[in-house]
Amino acid sequence: MAISNISLTAAMRANLFNLQATQKLMDLTQLRLSTGRKVNSALDDPINYFAALGHTQRASDLSIRKDEMSEAIQTVKVADKGIESIVALIQQAKTLAQSALSATTSAAAANYVTQYNEIRQQVNDLAIDSSYKGCNLLTAGTVAELTVKFNEGG
Repeated sequence: MAISNISLTAAMRANLFNLQATQKLMDLTQLRLSTGRKVNSALDDPINYFAALGHTQRASDLSIRKDEMSEAIQTVKVADKGIESIVALIQQAKTLAQSALSATTSAAAANYVTQYNEIRQQVNDLAIDSSYKGCNLLTAGTVAELTVKFNEGG
């Protein structure tokens, strides 16, 4: 069986074009819903497309800055925890030093001195361990430096 040409009346042809136009609009709406964008290409609306592209790039830059700020905050939090722990150890060392001064025997004083030196070593170790991603705010001569940029342009 051979397929013959189909002839359409003017009304049928108009309905077909309307259905095709409606399908194109449905496809465009579906694309917008799936991407979350009103304009998906420069062909849709060049001015709005490039404005949206600029906004997207700026949002990405701001997100990077936010991440850098979060990393800096984490570095400061680690240093703060280290300082709090060091202060507690210094209080213990102060108490030991006062006890050593009031010790009645040299053996007791030597014991206090040993404990005091252990606490000093703990303070040093704690200062060295208070780093975040290679950045330590509590020790001198730290190789890694902390740089935080607060604007997306620089």
